[in-house]
Amino acid sequence: MSCHSSLLHTLEHHAQREPAVPSRPRRARGVRTRPARASRGACRWRAGYCWLLFTGARRLRTVTYTIMFLRVLPERTFDETLEEINSAYDPDADLKPINLTDEDRAGWDRLIQRILREAGPVTTEEFPYSLTLWRDGPHGQFQLDYDGNSATIDIPYRYPGSEASPIMAEAYRIGRMVEEECGLEGYDGEVEQPVRTGDIEVAASRLGGLARWAQETLT
Repeated sequence: MSCHSSLLHTLEHHAQREPAVPSRPRRARGVRTRPARASRGACRWRAGYCWLLFTGARRLRTVTYTIMFLRVLPERTFDETLEEINSAYDPDADLKPINLTDEDRAGWDRLIQRILREAGPVTTEEFPYSLTLWRDGPHGQFQLDYDGNSATIDIPYRYPGSEASPIMAEAYRIGRMVEEECGLEGYDGEVEQPVRTGDIEVAASRLGGLARWAQETLT
């Protein structure tokens, strides 16, 4: 089954569930930090790979448009690093809490401060398996999860057509901040392009088209 077919099947499966809004603490001016809570795991297909995501964060309550980031291994490409991560995955092993280095935390702190300066207020929370940031701005909502060696930006499919352009532009803008401040490499598997040089309108068209399809077909 193709990525597109899998996604549409998942959209149909989730159609009768709760609206696509982040389940998060109430919006704050600036940063709010809350205690960690229990973990859960997820496995999602992106660009032909199984993207293994383990996070204690409360995920967006529907299938999302996901942009992923990795700390690429020396002398490896992004794809090779992802393949190596997936091949080492043991579904029976206990999850290990994040063990961030001082450099990892410093990068996260720089990222938060930069987003506050250049984009606006965010809400943050630390979980056993990730640091999570919610952005709820004038263009929409998305969620960023970070564990030191990887990160994801998740955008709900609630922005049809031209409504997708502003939220995607902000997601890519913050994604490039993730690359610069945290030393990760971003890749948008939905449209198979790197975050750093990718065409934002191509990504927005993908998000907007699927969101419109979901609204017209599933509601």
